[in-house]
Amino acid sequence: MRWPSLAIEAIIAEVVRRLVVVVPVVIVVGTDGRVESAEVEASVGPEFDRAALEAGKTWTFDAAMRDGKAVSARIRSVVRFAGVTAP
Repeated sequence: MRWPSLAIEAIIAEVVRRLVVVVPVVIVVGTDGRVESAEVEASVGPEFDRAALEAGKTWTFDAAMRDGKAVSARIRSVVRFAGVTAP
C-alpha cells in the first residue's frame, strides 16, 4: 500500500509542530536580579545555543538572599524551543 503524498506531508507537519528542542543553560544572576552571564551547559547546535543565550540574557529574577542581603547566584535552567525544525 502506498501512502498519498498529502497524508505524508500532514504527518511530517505534525511531527515538526511537536518537535521540542531543549538547551540547558547556566546563568549567573546578579544582586539586582539581572543576568550577568549565561553559558550553554550542553550544546544542541550553534543556532539553538546562540538563541538560547540571547533569550536567557533577557530574563530577570528576584535576587538570591543571604543574611538579608542580595547576593549573586549561579543557577541552571533550560530554554525550550517548540515547533521548530532542526537547523
